[in-house]
Amino acid sequence: MEQDIITNSEEGLKKTEIITVGLILVILFIVFKSLVAPFIPLLTIGISYLAAQGIVAILADSLDFPISTFTQIFMVAVMFGIGTDYCILLISRFKEEIQHHESIKEAVVKTYKSGGKTILFAGLAVLIGFSTIGLSTFSLYQSAVAVAIGVAVVLIALATLVPFFLVVLGKKLFWPFDKNVEHKESKMWKTAGLFSWSRPFVSLLIAS
Repeated sequence: MEQDIITNSEEGLKKTEIITVGLILVILFIVFKSLVAPFIPLLTIGISYLAAQGIVAILADSLDFPISTFTQIFMVAVMFGIGTDYCILLISRFKEEIQHHESIKEAVVKTYKSGGKTILFAGLAVLIGFSTIGLSTFSLYQSAVAVAIGVAVVLIALATLVPFFLVVLGKKLFWPFDKNVEHKESKMWKTAGLFSWSRPFVSLLIAS
């Protein structure tokens, strides 16, 4: 019985990884309209996921760290979710800053000065939230603490790997439209934002 659960979990994890990566690629291609940029978040988060897995495995072996057959699924869902979101924010911000700075390095520094704090505080909130799950008496919930480690690794990767890729690739990040890098205002999001600002209660009801 236990072996069947483990086998089903492993099969489910493989399907989850394939579906997650596929959906993220589609979304990123639509968002960036580039053949290069979508692979930066995937590469960053993929490396983070492998590193976090290694850390969790070491802790489980040496310190009896709580894990379960669902730990990897939790990590894939959360790490790829927030990691993609944060990468989109940074790359989009970088795309804006390129227009105002002659130097790519200056654009990267400005990107992190403006968007870095937002990502740091948002990531810390998620990290603290999953860390407190460790106080639960239910073993399945306790195993989700591994996600906190994953989030911490993602934040480190966002502060190291992503700026490296931004500096190295520069405008080539937005190939094949790198020769005309331009951030255009989205009419859809502008309309949604104005609606939310003018009718907050209606927007809250729609969102809930």
